[in-house]
Amino acid sequence: MDFSIPMQKIGIPSEQIWVTFDDEEISGKLVFLCKHWWTPKNVLLPHTHKVCEFTYIVGGEGSIFSRGVEYKLSAGDILVVEPNAEHMATAHPKNPFELFTMGYDFHQERMQADPAVFGVDRVFWKLYEIYTNRTRMPIIHGQHDIQNILFKLMDEISDSQLCQKQLIRAYLLEIFVLLTRKVAELIDVNEMKIEGKEPVDKAKEFIRIHFQEPLDLESIAGHVYLSPSHFSRLFKVETKLSPIEYLNHVRIEEAKKLLIYSDLTLTEIANRVGINSIHYFSHKFKKMEGVSPLEYRRAKKKILFR
Repeated sequence: MDFSIPMQKIGIPSEQIWVTFDDEEISGKLVFLCKHWWTPKNVLLPHTHKVCEFTYIVGGEGSIFSRGVEYKLSAGDILVVEPNAEHMATAHPKNPFELFTMGYDFHQERMQADPAVFGVDRVFWKLYEIYTNRTRMPIIHGQHDIQNILFKLMDEISDSQLCQKQLIRAYLLEIFVLLTRKVAELIDVNEMKIEGKEPVDKAKEFIRIHFQEPLDLESIAGHVYLSPSHFSRLFKVETKLSPIEYLNHVRIEEAKKLLIYSDLTLTEIANRVGINSIHYFSHKFKKMEGVSPLEYRRAKKKILFR
């Protein structure tokens, strides 16, 4: 862990900590943490960072401009500026803001090389990418709980103490947990579909082709290279069904055709659609259609072939 504190003259009163904190239990790396006190005349000229910048407003008001959009901020707001996005800031003329900025490197290249590296900071960033749909950086409002954590984080970095590394890690994890929960609340069904549509469409096609085989959640999720729990969540958002419910739906739809247009026994039909137990087949059929397979066959054939 390497700490350094150069006080850079940028025209804005500030306490700046330039830090390298890289930890195996967190996917990314804390690069800088700054506290700024603005005056009405302060203007932060257009600039970029190679890392992601979190701006937290302690008090006052002001605006950050990025990608041609003005973001008006006040106490408790957080704005996340993506890496390499040009941005500038101005303070409100009568109520200039006081703010924290935190530079954080999410290790995009490391994540692409090793998808298993998935700390809570990466969970936040993935959700944030879904939320913004990569076009606009929305303000995360009402994050007053994070203010005290940022003060404690700055104090801990500034004053080396026993178990410093562990406490810094804990503060960072707490920040990302709170942000992750907040962004998860903001994501609606349509936004989550951005992430889920492609793997879910592939899984649905896989199920329709292989429904006669002994499929389970793990084999379906493995086909689209996702963990069963993550895949199941995406699938339900997209289809309103779990993957197994969708599989049963495909099987029962095929069974209905065989009941009407063939003379196969119930056991033969169950086996044809990938269900080895006649009892399970009958139970699922009645649950979905409201009648037993035999009742369904009699009723449909009576109508179609009278």
